Amino acid sequence: MDTIIACRYNGGVIIAADSAQARSILIYKDDLDKIHEISENVIMGQAGPNSDVVSFGEYVEKNLKLYQLGNDGRSMSTKSAANFVRGELAKALRKGPYQTNIMLGGFDEGKGESLYYVDYMGTLQVSARRSRGSSLSSSWAANFVIFSTHTHSTSLALLGGQFRSAGVR
Repeated sequence: MDTIIACRYNGGVIIAADSAQARSILIYKDDLDKIHEISENVIMGQAGPNSDVVSFGEYVEKNLKLYQLGNDGRSMSTKSAANFVRGELAKALRKGPYQTNIMLGGFDEGKGESLYYVDYMGTLQVSARRSRGSSLSSSWAANFVIFSTHTHSTSLALLGGQFRSAGVR
């Protein structure tokens, strides 16, 4: 029951994920961290098999750190990070694909907040809010989220379950 819930609001991004690694009726692990802080302004939530979540998450995190080291300490923008992730997933399709769906969000000075969804096929979509579940249909995850929009703010309410969340601002 992999579930990722993400929301972009005026001033930041919230990404929440469950911490269980389960397939069918078995729960293999209940403390898997599916949210990666890949730079000081970008976070990434993943759903998929444990091996792909961990290996691809660390791969992206290390490559963005390498980019920062080679560019005088400048971090990659959120849009650039999303395009890097999309490119790496598309390239992996021809070798050994990663079966991971990704919500990537961040806040860039001068540009504001942004949220991207990248599926395991390398398709990149800009979103204001999104929920995704890999074991069950994505509509299952949507049942646990209420988005209410007021004049200038969007609030996210999680109903039940244990979710770990991270926000960027």
